[in-house]
Amino acid sequence: MRNKSILYLLILITSGIYANESFNNGVFSIGKTLAINTVTSLGSGLFSGASAAGTSLTASSTIASKTATAGLQTVTTTFATSAISGITYNNGNFGYDKNVLKSGIDNMWSNALVSMATSGTTSSLTSVNSGFKLEKLEGFDKVNKTDLAKFNGLVGSLAGRKLCNRE
Repeated sequence: MRNKSILYLLILITSGIYANESFNNGVFSIGKTLAINTVTSLGSGLFSGASAAGTSLTASSTIASKTATAGLQTVTTTFATSAISGITYNNGNFGYDKNVLKSGIDNMWSNALVSMATSGTTSSLTSVNSGFKLEKLEGFDKVNKTDLAKFNGLVGSLAGRKLCNRE
């Protein structure tokens, strides 16, 4: 009974946030958001498992595996979330906005390239300065290992960002 009450409360809040929308439109908005989040989470879990499986390979194969996996995850989740986002509902009528899907597909390849640059850079740095299993950091303090991982991620993010901001 408590779960139903929470669900009804969420629906009422959503309907209140979208003041122009009916109760059914609010329910649809929640369902659509849940579907998008579910697809994104499942994709992330699936591809994270695939990426982790690639860490037993040689360093260059691991870098290639992680980079390819990042690109494939981006393409897959972007397409799926764009397809779901295109579904519309207005006062009892379902529809589909092809422009939302088209926009997602248009951005999908550049987003995949950015995620691959980020992953490739981060993986390359990790391979060089710590090793994928931290084998190059024997005797280092745990804080130093964490800081090095953060540094690798930062540089990878900056590489992806630079690629994204092609000026």
